[in-house]
Amino acid sequence: MPLDSLGLKIGHATDKANYTGCTVFLCPPDTVASVEVRGGGPGSREAALMQPTRPDKHPNAILFAGGSALGLGAAEGVVQWHVERGMGYQTPIRPIPLVPTSILFDLFFNKGAVIPSAEMAYAACENAILNNAAQGNVGAGTGAIVGKWNGFPGPMKGGFGVAGDRVGEVAVFAAAAVNAMGDVLDTDGTVLAGARRSDGQWAVADNLYRHFRHYDIPGMEMINTTLVLVATNVRLSKIECFLLAQRAHDGLAQAIRPVHSTHDGDTVYGVSTGNIEAHLEAVANMGVELTAQAIRDAVRHARTVGDIYGLGE
Repeated sequence: MPLDSLGLKIGHATDKANYTGCTVFLCPPDTVASVEVRGGGPGSREAALMQPTRPDKHPNAILFAGGSALGLGAAEGVVQWHVERGMGYQTPIRPIPLVPTSILFDLFFNKGAVIPSAEMAYAACENAILNNAAQGNVGAGTGAIVGKWNGFPGPMKGGFGVAGDRVGEVAVFAAAAVNAMGDVLDTDGTVLAGARRSDGQWAVADNLYRHFRHYDIPGMEMINTTLVLVATNVRLSKIECFLLAQRAHDGLAQAIRPVHSTHDGDTVYGVSTGNIEAHLEAVANMGVELTAQAIRDAVRHARTVGDIYGLGE
């Protein structure tokens, strides 16, 4: 997945003992970005700045973190990393680093005893490299779980996934930290990873998706969330980055069921890092496909933790 032309560096910090972590995307100069949230329980920092109605302010980095809302403080480590290098939005006084941040709920394994810290996020910046292909139990995907819609026990391990492609000069990339309440579906619509019954069979075999028409599941409030970043080297305006993020949500809908629930904070960032000329529609179509692929690859590489089974080796 050689996508050097994007100029986007990815860095992970992974706490293997406590099953939490964070992932930073270091943006090249003049990056344009926007965000769209469709889940009902998001947690974010500086997301308002990324709205298409706000003036262009180029983000220095975008951070995904575990820890639920407690993990938002990890962004201070990314800010400090940029402060030390004199990087940020230039004001009359000093540069101010801009670090939009989104979080997911990964407190099951360590019961909330350890959350991503500023030091951890700083380390993720130090670890950032081009073409980082790490997947599974890394970074923001370390403590992720999918298929929680049927309650416990029964979910499977989620994780972090990446996918990229190039058509001529046009490059598109997607990354996903997958911690969904819903099941992850394969390209043919069958369950790839998700809620299982006590006999190991898929819970959906009992047609239990139907029960969402009738009642809600206790205990599932705000404990999920899939975070996605879709980037391209095509020159896009902030409005077009918003439309790219909007379209990429179709990739979530293809790969996760149910999705965008009141219990998920599903969030997608659309990012433009280059000056290649191409039509937004081509980029958006690739973004949908790659978002779904990154989600599926996240669970394919996720390894078993305790009694939460994973598909990875």
